[in-house]
Amino acid sequence: MLRQEFDVLAIGELNPDLIFLGLQGELGLGRETLADQFHMRLGSSTAIAAAQMAGLGLKVALVSRVGKDAFGAFCRGQLEHYGVDTKYLIEDADAATGVTVSVSYPEDRMLLTHLGTISRLSRADVSDAMLRSARHVHVSSFYLQDGLRPGCVDLFGRAKSLGLTISLDTGHDPSEVWDSGIGEVLHHVDVFFPNEVELGNIAVGDTLEEKAKKLVAERPGLVVAAKLGAKGCLLADTNGLHHIPGYVVTPIDTTGAGDSFNAGFIAGMLSGFSLQRCGELGNACGALSTQQVGGAGGLHSIAGMEEWMEQAEVRNISHTL
Repeated sequence: MLRQEFDVLAIGELNPDLIFLGLQGELGLGRETLADQFHMRLGSSTAIAAAQMAGLGLKVALVSRVGKDAFGAFCRGQLEHYGVDTKYLIEDADAATGVTVSVSYPEDRMLLTHLGTISRLSRADVSDAMLRSARHVHVSSFYLQDGLRPGCVDLFGRAKSLGLTISLDTGHDPSEVWDSGIGEVLHHVDVFFPNEVELGNIAVGDTLEEKAKKLVAERPGLVVAAKLGAKGCLLADTNGLHHIPGYVVTPIDTTGAGDSFNAGFIAGMLSGFSLQRCGELGNACGALSTQQVGGAGGLHSIAGMEEWMEQAEVRNISHTL
């Protein structure tokens, strides 16, 4: 059998994050609020997940669009720094690279995004040759990607026909509609990575557990790995529901924690780990990513992460549902 060049083909948005930390007061119209720190880091959910997977030892390529500008050059350089292959990046002369302003608090962050090239990526930018070069496809920020979203059913169908597994993180829907064809798309997905808000709005049910169970019941083979922040994650598959507790850390910056969870879970899955172990590795990667500013970096090899997990404190809320 032909050996694939990449473990993961990440398809999605690429932009820098402009991160403000340590706000001296509340944000509001008509006022100026000072921040103790400012940093520019690699941003965007798909790119951060790609960088973190590369940090864990996976071979990763990113399919994305950037502008022919300073932000685009910065993003390319950051991806190469983290070990992500950039040969599938497209430089778009007709639009500027997107950008996100992240106002970060210890418990969460607030995001303001200019889409730019983010919304210009489409299924036509992803060839079958690109798909054949990998064994897994990961897509994030479904609702932000106006160009890619309408073609996801076709894209995922092609990927499945070529034998790839697929993971999806929708991210938040700025329109608050929460549909946009997501129900049909999920029929082609192997692992779905919502957070509490996203699962609450996409699925039907009175509780997160009911919502996760319903998604799995309607789509045989789907795994739901719902991210619960400091509480860990909720996993659902045909064998039932499991709550995997998180690790005790004091966050510095939560930017990219969910994307780091995705990276850890995918790395575990592609390594043949059990579902529970994938959740544990995802939790660990999400927790460790909060110990620095920015979403990318800070992760070790899978073996290094497992050593960290042996020493880390697990929150005392473990139970199987």
